[in-house]
Formats: sequence, structure tokens, C-alpha cells
Amino acid sequence: MQTPPKQFDLGPKAGSKIVGGDFLRVAIVHGSCGSANGNWFPWLASRVRELGHEAIVPQFPTPKGQNLSNWLRIFDEQVGLLSPGTILVGHSLGAAFVLRLLERAADPIAAFFVAGFLGLLGLPAYDEINTEFVMPAVDWPRLKRAAKAFFVYGSDDDPYVPQNRGEDIATALGVQMILMRHGGHLNAESGFCSFPRLLDDLTRVPMIVESDDRRS
Repeated sequence: MQTPPKQFDLGPKAGSKIVGGDFLRVAIVHGSCGSANGNWFPWLASRVRELGHEAIVPQFPTPKGQNLSNWLRIFDEQVGLLSPGTILVGHSLGAAFVLRLLERAADPIAAFFVAGFLGLLGLPAYDEINTEFVMPAVDWPRLKRAAKAFFVYGSDDDPYVPQNRGEDIATALGVQMILMRHGGHLNAESGFCSFPRLLDDLTRVPMIVESDDRRS
């Protein structure tokens, strides 16, 4: 019998509106063997739409048909060009896919990486279908120019992704990983059917970008 997922206090409820007059497009990317309807993805999409912005949660083929070209094709069909108002959110393998998107992007506002990783995990069933996403070298200098804000979230007891994998991504991006203690894989099985901390951070993105523009 499946046990009910644990529930965590993830911080204050996000009730503030996204500041600024720009229309935002938030694209949420699931991971291997995942679903657009799983975890906290529908919750985040609903909150973004309530704030008057667009949320897109594509369903990618997985595990059958999971390869980088298929995922890029579906992303292009359902999301399209990464305009200055685009925010990318990736969970698990979706984080590695967001890195590949940023390598070909001009200037999306921000990118969010949740329980993300590069490299093989020593899990044969996943490594076989993840290799094309996680093994090629990343063009970090180009990637860091493609967005003005990065957020990286990891856990200290993820059963799939070691903590240092998220820390490595954060270090390469020049930010500090946000550690969600006892958060597991930051998915529904670990109690994450909502993610208020991420939404709170997302609402701050326009302010971060505006401040960066004033300095430049």
C-alpha cells in the first residue's frame, strides 16, 4: 500500500503579485518518467495564471521516445521562442533540459533548477535515457549570459540526486543552492504538491531584473 506523502512547511504563503507591467511566460519542465500533471507543477501553473501571466507545462515523451531532439521539438511547438519575458523551471532531468535550452537562448528573465543534476546517477534505468541530456559539456559562459537570474534548489536526503550535484550547478552559475532540508526529491512523494518558496522567489524576478538593468 502506498503511504501518504509527507507534508512540509515550505515557508509563508505567496500572496504578492508579480511586480512590473511585463507579461511573463513561465515554462515548467518535468523529468524522466514524469508528467506535466505531477508534483507541484499544476499548483505552480495555477498560481502563475492567477497572477495574470501565462504558464505552459508541456508533456514530453518519457521513458519511451525520451531524447533531446524530441524534447526540443515539443518545447518549440508548445512554448516557442524564449523571449525576454520567459521564465524556465525544470525539475530533476528537466533542470538539465533547461540548461540545454539556455545554451541556445538569448535572454529569458530567469531559470529555476529543482533537484537538478548533470552526469550519470548510477541508476541504469534512468542513466540510459538521460545520457543525451546530462553528459555533453555545458557552455557555462554562454549560459550565464542567457539569463539575468538563477535559482537552484536541492535537498539533503534526495534518494536519486546527491546534494553535491545541485551544488555543482549552483557554483557554475555563480549562485548559492537553496537547501530544502529533508525534502527528498522535491516531488509529490516527498510532500511537495506545492512549492511556495519557489513561487515567492519567482515573484521577485522582475525586481531582480529591474535592479540589474539599472546597474548596467
